[in-house]
Amino acid sequence: MGKRDSASNIYFSNKARFADLINGVCFEGKTILKPEDLSPWDSKTGKRTRDAVYLANFGVGFAVIGEESQETVDYSLPYRIMESDTGDYRKQVSDIKHQVNDLIENKDPAAAALTDGERLYRFRKSDKIYPVITIVLSNADVWDGPRDLWEMLDLEIVPKELLPLINNYRLNIIELPKLSAEYTSRFHSDLKQVLDILRVYRNKDDLEDLLKNDKAYESIDSEAYDLINTYVNLEKYGITEKQDKGGKINMANGFDGIIQKYTEIGEARGEARGEARGEAKSEGKWKEVQLIEMICRKLAKNKPVEEIADNLDEDIARVAAICEAAREFSPEYDALKIYNKLHDKLAV
Repeated sequence: MGKRDSASNIYFSNKARFADLINGVCFEGKTILKPEDLSPWDSKTGKRTRDAVYLANFGVGFAVIGEESQETVDYSLPYRIMESDTGDYRKQVSDIKHQVNDLIENKDPAAAALTDGERLYRFRKSDKIYPVITIVLSNADVWDGPRDLWEMLDLEIVPKELLPLINNYRLNIIELPKLSAEYTSRFHSDLKQVLDILRVYRNKDDLEDLLKNDKAYESIDSEAYDLINTYVNLEKYGITEKQDKGGKINMANGFDGIIQKYTEIGEARGEARGEARGEAKSEGKWKEVQLIEMICRKLAKNKPVEEIADNLDEDIARVAAICEAAREFSPEYDALKIYNKLHDKLAV
């Protein structure tokens, strides 16, 4: 399990937060699911382990609900989620088969009522399994991957008469950078603060407004801090974990570092203001710094050059040059310093 998956698992091990996630995503913030309605569910599905998963009791029925976090685009994600969901269905069917087998092996009177098919396949006509739902939280800058299984399939070579026979599998994906303040207002735990940071931290003005207006960041739970940190890398901006007596963390003051970071980049944009050529160069520098930051985020996760270039749709030689220069500045990866080292080699 990776660092981010581990942080997500720890964060959503709190039932109140997981219930808040489901209520916000599925029920527009209405309190339909309560923490006491959630029961543990085995997170292992074959070779994979889910980030978080529970059996949810909705009073009139149950559902298995899981959460998966994505930092970068996985172009095979519909298949991967389908595989995880199928694993949860497989476990339920297997449990029922074992129950029926025990009836037969123990010569239970109920076994006498089994039909030939029920006895053969160890699954009764009356047996039912719980539906499985997976919610994907994506922090990718842009999700350009498939949103269902059909988008992974080469359907152009298939006769149109066969299309109705091909089953699909759709993702339930929440793109964090596209969330609005209205949407995150559905959440009532510190999940709201987590989602708000992840939707705005790329924009200096929005980030400043958020930190000024939401006092919750002055005393946030350490698990929420850790989850944010796995996405944003707070230490990179000089923000360290400083707990108060109650075990809470004041993030508002620490975010001065990230605000200053944006200010430096903003100043770089206006270096030659007043001269048309200078303005063009400054704008080019700003875009280049943004590209370097995106590449460094992926480099910090040990992504290979080919994968980074493919994900960002950039020339592989350009990405390789940036990665080579960036290694000197590991692990902080100061984008401005990397740019200054490369600016005379890169096209801007």
